[in-house]
Amino acid sequence: MALAALAWLAWVAIGDAGLAAWGLGGFVVFMAVVWLVVRSLLALLVRLPARGVGFRYGLGLLGRRPWLASLQAGALAVGTMALLTVAVVRGDLLDAWQRQLPVDAPNRFAINIQPEQRAPFAASLRTLGLGTPEIAPMARARLLAIDGRPIRADQYPDERARNLAEREFNLSWRPGVPASNRITAGEYWTAATAGKPAFSVETGLANTLGIRLGSRLAFDVAGRRVEAPVTSLREVRWDSFQVNFFVLASPGLLDDTPASYVSSFYLPAAAVKPFERASTAFSNVTVVDVSAILAEVRALIDRLAQVIEFLFLFTLAAGGITLLAATVATQAERTRDAVLLRTLGATRRQLVAVLMAEFVWLGVLAGTLAAAGASTLAMVLGRQALDVDIGVNPWLFVHGVAMAGGAALLAGAWAVSRVLNRPPARKLREIAVDS
Repeated sequence: MALAALAWLAWVAIGDAGLAAWGLGGFVVFMAVVWLVVRSLLALLVRLPARGVGFRYGLGLLGRRPWLASLQAGALAVGTMALLTVAVVRGDLLDAWQRQLPVDAPNRFAINIQPEQRAPFAASLRTLGLGTPEIAPMARARLLAIDGRPIRADQYPDERARNLAEREFNLSWRPGVPASNRITAGEYWTAATAGKPAFSVETGLANTLGIRLGSRLAFDVAGRRVEAPVTSLREVRWDSFQVNFFVLASPGLLDDTPASYVSSFYLPAAAVKPFERASTAFSNVTVVDVSAILAEVRALIDRLAQVIEFLFLFTLAAGGITLLAATVATQAERTRDAVLLRTLGATRRQLVAVLMAEFVWLGVLAGTLAAAGASTLAMVLGRQALDVDIGVNPWLFVHGVAMAGGAALLAGAWAVSRVLNRPPARKLREIAVDS
């Protein structure tokens, strides 16, 4: 019932059944991994040489209740991992992505360059010492059919596919493979085959819309129907900030099509003012500042992260409540141990150290697992979403242990105070009654 309720809440919160299922599945898998790891670690740790009464006692308590210890550590680890993951994504992941970009990666896009402005615009950039920019033709088009089948948005279950089916595309034509593109299937046109009508399609678009090598695409380009087969599929590095397109046409296929031009280039800070003065000669050209967009994206992620962190605090609180409930359930056992230790001559300070050892171990285990989980998730996100390799941040483990350990120690302080603040005689009577 609890799992069903969690699934329903995930579906309501996310609004996507598939994504909710993946998230819930990941949660279940993580909990299973936590349980196995905690059981394995406890089995290993209890075999270590004795290093004090507290050390042995804390491990002994966890070893006596491996199922409960795994549940406690898992509940704390999930909440802590969620908070750590948000911190990594908003900080380390974006920083790593920006660091892997070339220093001179284009940070400006210029669009709506007219054919007669192409040469003067390039010359103005060379005059400013910005080199010869890449300027590519661009024509608006709407996809009409794939292999003779008319395109309708409602034929695709995926939302992204529906959006692509409804939108207009920017087509371009290039004699050679662009620098930030890699052919993954088929053959790009050469000088010998450039006269033959053909399209080259980006792999992500092809997978989303069901386009295959050899598929025949039909576009409406300025009221003219243009058809050609797909002769190659390309993988595009969009984060290169070069001028790239989903669909490229072979030279000659769109020669009679009205087109504008688009360019990308690197504009250093020292050249901003001179460029602004020079660009007044091209009042119709729109220049997009990529760095400003990235700053807005980071600000948006920060705002979203603040909301998500607030929600994940409840997850951590739920873990704390689980820990507290488990602590209450084992309070009688803890009381009996305290009475026995007090009878054997243990001081109050020694009792505190011994009884808190269990919670110290729980915090260390949960925090370490949370940091490991957050690091793994960040590495997967970096590779799959941004194509960057992000290393393990040692401070993540420090923060993870501090967060989980703090929650565990609060529960421990409450439990220990209930044990120590009652006279031994009263404890013995309560134990006798419970027995």
